[in-house]
Amino acid sequence: MSSHARCYLVATLIPLAACLTEDDPFGRGDGTGPDTGEWSTPNLDLPSIHRGTNILVIQADALRRDHLPMYGYGRDTLPSLAKRPWWVVQGAQSSASWTPPSVASLMTGLDVHEHGLLTALPGQDSVLYPVVAPTFAEHLSDQGYTTGLFTGNYFITSTTGVGRGFEIEVIDPADPGVSNASELVPQLLRWLDGQPPDQPFFAVLHVMDPHQPYSPEYRDRGVWAVQDAIPFDMDGDDDVQGSQLRAALGSSDPEVAAAATRALVDVYDEQLLGMDRALEALLVALESRATLAKTLVVFTADHGENLNDRGEGGYGHMWELHSEFVDLPLMLLHPELEPGTRGCVMGNYDILPSLVESAGLPPLAGTTGRPMQLGCRQSVMSSLYETYDGLAPEQLAARSPRASLRWYCAWDRKIGFDLVQDPGETTPTDPTMIPGVAELDDQLRAAAVAIDEATGLGTCLPAQ
Repeated sequence: MSSHARCYLVATLIPLAACLTEDDPFGRGDGTGPDTGEWSTPNLDLPSIHRGTNILVIQADALRRDHLPMYGYGRDTLPSLAKRPWWVVQGAQSSASWTPPSVASLMTGLDVHEHGLLTALPGQDSVLYPVVAPTFAEHLSDQGYTTGLFTGNYFITSTTGVGRGFEIEVIDPADPGVSNASELVPQLLRWLDGQPPDQPFFAVLHVMDPHQPYSPEYRDRGVWAVQDAIPFDMDGDDDVQGSQLRAALGSSDPEVAAAATRALVDVYDEQLLGMDRALEALLVALESRATLAKTLVVFTADHGENLNDRGEGGYGHMWELHSEFVDLPLMLLHPELEPGTRGCVMGNYDILPSLVESAGLPPLAGTTGRPMQLGCRQSVMSSLYETYDGLAPEQLAARSPRASLRWYCAWDRKIGFDLVQDPGETTPTDPTMIPGVAELDDQLRAAAVAIDEATGLGTCLPAQ
């Protein structure tokens, strides 16, 4: 068994300290490849900020990058936040298309098959395969930071191992309203007001505003959506909305399905307006406390959201690895950061290593995520495992600026997309006909072999 295969983390197979001794063992790329146009930046100009700066990570659940004005969206979905001088990264990607494995990658600096949080049981006290790897909250606490986690999502807590290391954990899964930014921001501010003024803080705010159930604040309803044309109950729960959406989006009448898709997009966009107001209020409050200038703010997501993009009657996330599921916004705010957009291929496991590096702190040992200051990646891999009852990967995907390759393990099938000709991944193409796909194939094969050697669960190796 190879050394990188022995480092696959499922529960407590082996101690993390014994793992990940090779550089980039899963072949995710080192940024030294050929020129890739806007993505060819060898490293980013993320400057060093004074040691001990505060770090605030704002993560919006199911937020689409391509629905934000900072990324060229035609609607002003974030009218207040868009006026801020953000340092924007174009090219960040999630390691997974749903919350538990994605946020575990953020919090540990590890890919999905390295941290081991592959599946969980929602709404129950037990979680399968919780994270055992060290977290950045633990690391920053050891560096003298006070730490706080504010979330309405059950998966982002100490129960799953993702929230280990936070001194305070604010969650109320019984009250869905607490999930949204307008409810969580006041709690975050109350906590900050009680912290020692000379002690830096690391806070994570995970808000659920973009997530289903799709329910904009009443004041925002009708900004884009035609109220009489919405085929689902905006005040209904997931089950009610789900049945209504499946019926409308999957209608055999193409005009009905198209109208339902337009309404879904409109309502989704309207949800972002309330989040924008609440998050802008947070930044204004930090300014009034003379705290914002001493805080490195990060705005990102855990994954994207399907809005029936492919006309298959689908909505939500978790079952595919197309770009609308895994492309992430990544925006930073600090007085020492020059606003503008930078192209850089990177995984969400690279985000906190980058912030720690910028803040002049020692790295968290054992991570395979790396600071973007050291170079962008050639490609990023995403994984989708059986969601509730197994470990075997259902899909593996790798994406570079030029190509996307998908392995469907259960179907023994590969599909590819030429992202130069088809950036929206709308037309599957024979992978052998796409320039640069051979490197992605090698990357996925190395990861699949490592997973099988470490777990004995069987390979995800489609036919040649």
